[in-house]
Amino acid sequence: QNVVRFNLFGHVHKEIHNTVRAVESNKPIGVNIWTGAMTPYSDFPAYPSFRRIIVDAETMLPIKLETWTIDIEADDPEFVFNHELTEYYGMSDLSPSSFDALAERFLNDEELAVKYIQTWNQMSPINRPNVCDADCRLEVYCQTTNSVYWDAKRCEGVQDK
Repeated sequence: QNVVRFNLFGHVHKEIHNTVRAVESNKPIGVNIWTGAMTPYSDFPAYPSFRRIIVDAETMLPIKLETWTIDIEADDPEFVFNHELTEYYGMSDLSPSSFDALAERFLNDEELAVKYIQTWNQMSPINRPNVCDADCRLEVYCQTTNSVYWDAKRCEGVQDK
């Protein structure tokens, strides 16, 4: 049986993810994973970064997702390990249900939601928020639990036009 395990995307200049859901049951069945870019982006300052994905050799399921960044303003810039996703967020694994559980935690845990937002720009000190109120946490939750734009917007309370 052929199954899509996860989807990888790049060049959005943000490190983000969201859950893919089954149409009828709404069950989490996949994960879309975006990574930052190697080039900094002036409208959303970010450190250049890349991700290393470690997969299980037998199942081909991802088991580790590392982010490596470079501070381009450092005297001697070099890529350094920044974080591994499961350790960073306290997740048991990289399964769709674990990403779904993480999103639920974003709703009630401001510190965790701030950690997520800070990874958007690969920990660059520029544009690095330290707060995420209830509206912000709802937005993070909705964006991470929906892979369809209007589903995320409806979750946030925005109606179709």
